[in-house]
Amino acid sequence: MVFVAKVKFTIRKAKLSEIGSLSAMAQALCNTNKKIAEYLVFRTELLELVPNFQELWEKWIKKQINSNKGLVLVAEINEEIVAYCLAYIKENVKIYSVKKLGHIGDLFVKPKYRGLGITSEFKDKVFIWFKKKGIKYSSICVHAGNKKAHKIYKKWGFLDAHIEMRQKI
Repeated sequence: MVFVAKVKFTIRKAKLSEIGSLSAMAQALCNTNKKIAEYLVFRTELLELVPNFQELWEKWIKKQINSNKGLVLVAEINEEIVAYCLAYIKENVKIYSVKKLGHIGDLFVKPKYRGLGITSEFKDKVFIWFKKKGIKYSSICVHAGNKKAHKIYKKWGFLDAHIEMRQKI
């Protein structure tokens, strides 16, 4: 039997001064998604990042940190940021009676800190925030090849709603 020591982590709101660290993790998240998607027919063309990715992403995350419709959380272990979560409130398609959804856009944990329950803690804190904002429904996206994340999200109660299919023409 293997026993894993319980590692203590802290979840808190991200600070503007931490955008550089968050940007590096966002880049790692994109690289992970690209690796997972390598089986796609068109390979990873749709996941290629633009040259000014960092500038654009940092502008987006800054907006979310400053917005009352965005929530950016970080997880720290021994004062090191080891994970981040980006959630925000988005408008639903106008034809539906549910007008707003809480959306979990990014969840990323540095590889050596995975399996500690950080993403589950992020989810719990995000759901509390959504409820305080009057949001009753949430969404999350997962790449088709990311079976582990898909399984976790189903365990959390998410159901498959839409399947986006792509084709190179």
